Amino acid sequence: MKVPRYIVAISCTAVAAMSWTLGTMQYDFLAKPTPRQLAQAAEEWKGEHLSKQLPAVVYNPAALAPITLQNDKSKKKQNQILLGDLSTPPPLNFYANQKNFGPVAMRQLAKRLEKLGYQQQALLAYERILDSCDSDKKQRAKAIDAIEAISGEVKYINPQGSKPIGLTIHVGTPMENSKDLKREIEHLGQEISLRSGQTLSFKSDIIVSPAPPPAVLTHPETGEPLPPPPIAMALWLSRDDRFDAETPPVAMMMPRDQPELLKQIIKDAVYDSSQRQLSTNANFIVPAKREQLPAGQAPFDQMTRALWLELGTSLQGREIPKVMVVEEDDEEDDE
Repeated sequence: MKVPRYIVAISCTAVAAMSWTLGTMQYDFLAKPTPRQLAQAAEEWKGEHLSKQLPAVVYNPAALAPITLQNDKSKKKQNQILLGDLSTPPPLNFYANQKNFGPVAMRQLAKRLEKLGYQQQALLAYERILDSCDSDKKQRAKAIDAIEAISGEVKYINPQGSKPIGLTIHVGTPMENSKDLKREIEHLGQEISLRSGQTLSFKSDIIVSPAPPPAVLTHPETGEPLPPPPIAMALWLSRDDRFDAETPPVAMMMPRDQPELLKQIIKDAVYDSSQRQLSTNANFIVPAKREQLPAGQAPFDQMTRALWLELGTSLQGREIPKVMVVEEDDEEDDE
């Protein structure tokens, strides 16, 4: 059944009129709202929306702390350090070309080589901490302890094997009993030869200069005799197969009444002369002067096999020609 059109028109008009009368008749959409009306609207909005309870804010200092990024570059460097060719005898400067990885990475390399059973290569890695890497006192001390420990397990030699360089320890002195001095120098030469991995061999040369008999000194006030003055000595090293290939001479004083100090005085003088010679060469990090070493560290512990070999090769004087003796057989003249 169809609804008549006049009924539809009346119904639509009634609905629109009722909505306007009950809803928006009292509102003026053309005039600007007064401040009072704005304040009232704001209060109504707050009552509707802010009546709900907001969740409590929990303060978490850790969330506000700055984020520290790890230095992946250093880890990458440590992981990139190469083991090298482990199937052939290594040279004494093995791993020196990787010194820029630093002492920490070099120590990790040495420990890894120890676990793999390559003791000679591990020993060389520890030595690079002393003569190649920019190491602090603590890192050097740990490397020295590791070298001492591992040296008891492997032969402290030149893995590649080569003829040792011959050096002579010269000592000039007016010392009366030069036999004791010669004996101590020979013992010291044997010790250094072992420390160098047998890359160096040593002879002794004692130059005894005539000296006047020591004057009897007396105390200026009491007149009592004073101990005799110490004996002045000079020490230097030279290469046997070169002219003018010598280390800087070192002066030393030997107390006459303390002969037991002779060995240590000579040992210190050899180190001082060697350190001065190595300071002119930049292939390795020069060991510190003896007076600058930390307490408790022996001077010779600063010297690696590569440094001892560097000492010998740095003495570059004129080569001494080899003399050939030709024996001629007497020939009978044929008549």
